[in-house]
Amino acid sequence: MRFKQTDFLKFQSKQRRTRLIFIASALFVLILLIAFLVVFLLFLKNGGREQSAEQATQIYAGEHSGELIEEPPPAEPDEEENAESAVPVEEETASAEEDAGGENIFLLGADGGAYYDSNAGRLYTGGLDVFAAESNFALTEHKLFFDDSQQRSGRVGVGDGLVDDITIADGNVTITCATGCFVEFFDEDGELFLQLTDPKTIYETVVVIDAGHGGIDNGTEIAKPLLEKNVNLEIVRILLDIFVSEKILLLPTRSDDTRISIEDRNAFANGIGDYLISVHNNADEASSRSSGTVVYYAESGFDFPISSKELALIVQDALVNKLGTRDRGINHTIPFRLLGGAEIPAVIAEVMFLSNPEERERLSDHNTLFDIAGAFKDAVESLPAARSH
Repeated sequence: MRFKQTDFLKFQSKQRRTRLIFIASALFVLILLIAFLVVFLLFLKNGGREQSAEQATQIYAGEHSGELIEEPPPAEPDEEENAESAVPVEEETASAEEDAGGENIFLLGADGGAYYDSNAGRLYTGGLDVFAAESNFALTEHKLFFDDSQQRSGRVGVGDGLVDDITIADGNVTITCATGCFVEFFDEDGELFLQLTDPKTIYETVVVIDAGHGGIDNGTEIAKPLLEKNVNLEIVRILLDIFVSEKILLLPTRSDDTRISIEDRNAFANGIGDYLISVHNNADEASSRSSGTVVYYAESGFDFPISSKELALIVQDALVNKLGTRDRGINHTIPFRLLGGAEIPAVIAEVMFLSNPEERERLSDHNTLFDIAGAFKDAVESLPAARSH
């Protein structure tokens, strides 16, 4: 059979209409399916929320039986929020607890054992082992190294006139004294304690004896190998050996060949002493004929128990009378730093001239050094007392 051209065109047109109808029907069905799926998902979502809220309300109400709960509890924050909002827990610090009598200050809590008895000036270690101790030069700070595994820290204010405060850092204890104080260890029935003592509560007078120069500071070297620093130190050592008194305490700024700054010497003397006497020997590079004894002082407002000028007169007279040297008098015209920084009566005694051959020979003799020490002893013993006990 043969088709005409018109029949073919009609067939194509019919096919085109059939395709369009099929496509339109498919699109309509697809739209219906999508709409149904959206409605179904919305239904599930809303139904789940209502169910979760109802369950939460029931659970919360079950935990608080007897209460009417209309709203669910607030949601718990997650772990990250907890970490950000958490308050850090402070480490355990030392506590200061006073007993009913007001005399014991517990350093590590009442159960820590260590405590300070302010009435007796004693620091009881409470069974802790002290394996080292050290003090600063002015004796105003004493550090104890304890075997404390807990490594506690804190600060205790004392303010009893002897001790300002006690600080604990990493298990070590630092005691800060109001002025210079002595530290001694004692064992009382197996209990170790530290005795703190202000020497001024025991002695009527505390005299600081300073051996001039020391260490890399040789003083005058004009009589090498005889150095001034060594002569000064030997005089002080002999003085400490021969001086005995129940009312007067002698304290040296140095007992060996150590260099001590002027500031440290002043701090030590001002903190613990009533008088300061610095031992030196002179030199004149321009003339070997210069000789004799001179004592220097500074004009200041510190005149208790006596003025520095009166102290200079006492020391000068004792040295000249004992040694028979030329009396060069007392002098206040040279601004020595040691005298300028003193807050107590203070002098510098230039005993003899190392540049003078005769006096250099005398200073090389131990007997002469013994006589010089004896002259200083006489001067110290004639000083007015700073206190009465």
